[in-house]
Formats: sequence, C-alpha cells, structure tokens
Amino acid sequence: MNVLLTDEQKINAANSEDLYIVMRDILARDNKLIQQKEHFWIVGLTNEYLIDYIELLGLGRTDQIKIGPVDVFSTAVSRKVKKVILVHSVDSDQLEPTPYDITQTKQLSAASNILEILLLNHMIINTKDYNSFL
Repeated sequence: MNVLLTDEQKINAANSEDLYIVMRDILARDNKLIQQKEHFWIVGLTNEYLIDYIELLGLGRTDQIKIGPVDVFSTAVSRKVKKVILVHSVDSDQLEPTPYDITQTKQLSAASNILEILLLNHMIINTKDYNSFL
C-alpha cells in the first residue's frame, strides 16, 4: 500500500534524522491500537536521494513481521528505483535490532545486490526515537 506524502515530506532522505521525522509522522497517522503493531515500509529513492515512494509492506504482531525479498523489491524493480531504505516500527523502547532483524536484513541485502538496488539503511523506529543499522 503506497503512503501518500505531503510536499514537505518529499525530502532528501540521505540523512537518517530527516527520514525518521517523516516516518514518525506517517506512523502517527494510525490510531493507537494500530501503532502497537509492527509496521514494515520500504522507501524508494531517486538518484538524488529524494523520496520517490514509501510503501507499507505489512503490519505484523506487536513484535515481528515476516517480509521477503519479493515483497520488498517488487515496487523498486517496477519503478526502476536504484536506492532503498527499509524502515520498521516497534511499540517498545527497544530499538536495538533483534537476531531476526539482523538475519532478515542480511537476506534482503543479498537480494538487493543481485538486483543491483542499493540498500542504504534499515531503520527501527518508534514514536520517540530511532535506531539505524548504519
């Protein structure tokens, strides 16, 4: 599901802090009950690092969501986007990646290499802060 962006949200996303602000605002659009579920988005970027699209790939339980390479990269391939950032939300203050997050990121990174799509970052966010795999 594509996320509608305001003109102010179509930013240069090379800076994690700026992207976090956009993603936090998108998460805040949901009601409190939905915010408790883990969200997983992909952010497609232009060659100039401007946000081309943000797609919500899924809502999971409160602690995990399973997303595969086809889910993540199908829109990037169809839109011919060469740079992406992964973002997922958590409903706790625990922003450190879990072993599952690390494994999933490694698998998606391998797929991005095959597709020649640069996986720039994977961010874990909540409504108060974020952590970056960078």
